[in-house]
Amino acid sequence: LELDTEQRLREAIEVGRIVPHYQPVVDLNDRRVRGVELLSRWQDPARGLVPPGEFIALAERSGLIGALTLAVLRQACEDSKRMPAHWRIAINVAPQQIQNGALVPQLLEVMRVAGVDPRRFEVELTETALVGDIDAARCTIDALKRHGITVALDDFGTGFSSLGCLSQLSFDKIKID
Repeated sequence: LELDTEQRLREAIEVGRIVPHYQPVVDLNDRRVRGVELLSRWQDPARGLVPPGEFIALAERSGLIGALTLAVLRQACEDSKRMPAHWRIAINVAPQQIQNGALVPQLLEVMRVAGVDPRRFEVELTETALVGDIDAARCTIDALKRHGITVALDDFGTGFSSLGCLSQLSFDKIKID
C-alpha cells in the first residue's frame, strides 16, 4: 500500500497536484495580515484534498520531500506576484533538507527563475533539524541569511533543542508551540 501511495505521490509532484495553501500571518497589534505560511496539500483525483499529515512523512521517508518543497515553492513564487509586496512567505523545510548542502542553491534558483526577491521568504525548520548535525544546520542557516531569507525555528519546545543549542545558531524568529 505504501509503495502505491509513494508512486501516486511521485506522480502528483511531477504533474502539479501538490498545491500551496496559505495560512495568513496576522499582526496582533493592528490585526493586519503581514504575510502567509505556505502549507502543502495534495489534490488527489481519487481522494480529494489530502492533508499533509497523510503524505509529508511518506515524502520524507521516500526521499521525495526535496522535490515536493521545490514544486510548492515554484507555485508560491508565482502566487507571490499577486500578493502585497510587503508580505513575507514562510515555507517549512524538512530536517533532512537542512543537512543537504544543495538546499540553499535550489531554493535560490527557484526564486531567481520566478523573479522573486529572496528577502520575501522565511524558512521555518523544526528542532529535529538541529539534532543530526548542528554544524551543517549552522552552514545552511547562515547561507539562507546571507541571501536575505529570514530563518525561524518552528515549534520550539516540542523537540530536543536546549537553550545552549539555540545560542549556537542565528535564528531571526522562534515560534513557540
